[in-house]
Amino acid sequence: MSDTEVPPLDIGWPSGGLFRGVTRVAVHTHPPKDNGPHIKEVVRRLIQEATKVIAIVMDMLTDLQILQDLMDAAWRRSVPIYILLDDQGVPHFLDMCSRLQIGSQHLRNIRTRTLQGIGFGLSFGRLPGSLCNKYMLVDGDKVVFGSYSFAWCTSRMDRNMITVMTGQVVDFFDRDFRELYAISEKLDLYKEFHVSPPAANRTATISSKVGPKRPPLPATTSRFQVSLGDSRKANIEVPAHKYYNPKYSLVFGDVQRPTGSLQEPGPKRGSGLSEVPEEMDQGKTRVAVSERMGQLKFRHMQLMTSDNVFTDNIL
Repeated sequence: MSDTEVPPLDIGWPSGGLFRGVTRVAVHTHPPKDNGPHIKEVVRRLIQEATKVIAIVMDMLTDLQILQDLMDAAWRRSVPIYILLDDQGVPHFLDMCSRLQIGSQHLRNIRTRTLQGIGFGLSFGRLPGSLCNKYMLVDGDKVVFGSYSFAWCTSRMDRNMITVMTGQVVDFFDRDFRELYAISEKLDLYKEFHVSPPAANRTATISSKVGPKRPPLPATTSRFQVSLGDSRKANIEVPAHKYYNPKYSLVFGDVQRPTGSLQEPGPKRGSGLSEVPEEMDQGKTRVAVSERMGQLKFRHMQLMTSDNVFTDNIL
């Protein structure tokens, strides 16, 4: 239960809630007893026989042979593998993986995350704890747990004991792993080893970014702007709503306003100066217009003067 997004088990997980059978237990130690198998061989055999999923919670994962078995299961047999590591063991894990020269194809079915202990809060800060859980879920119906870490020294130098259990008791470890996975932090192996995701994932990402082409947008017919950048049509007629300037009516009177397109061939439309012959020199046109404007201004001043004189006589 969390108020943040929970990381999904996106590469597959066996369905829960089913009866897993009668619980059976087998104990193995190092050094072996009663001519039993080596503790490391028991773990490797379970990994090599997995077909559905492998989920590991471990403080240290540095054994090269076990790592090789995990990579082969993920790459050759496409078995989903989830790994939860203690923060302090991450540098050693990355160092051993780099020695195997793993590539993007090995990491396709592997999800790695990190986790710390509960910690202890003090006045000057919080002391971090460690992840001391050590178990491995296989195919949702077998679990291996005990004091054994997946490292060379623990299988050769230390005294260890593991318990292999099957049956209904596995449901407890299934739920515990999903809870730990939900509160863990992501460890991006692609970024750590400077490799690109597999080609299949990259192609899917590119196609999702491109996506279907959006339908062409119609030309904007606003009275204040014309936007043709989104249109795929070659011939677009833009209504000329606000391109007629009413100030020319002072010179030429009311002229017929254009109703067609601004892109029609031929002489320009929408301007009151269209009555001036095209062959006339532009300089003469400007002189004629300025003379006409001067006469209008002079006439306006006369009217204003006469109004003032009339007002003075009344007063």
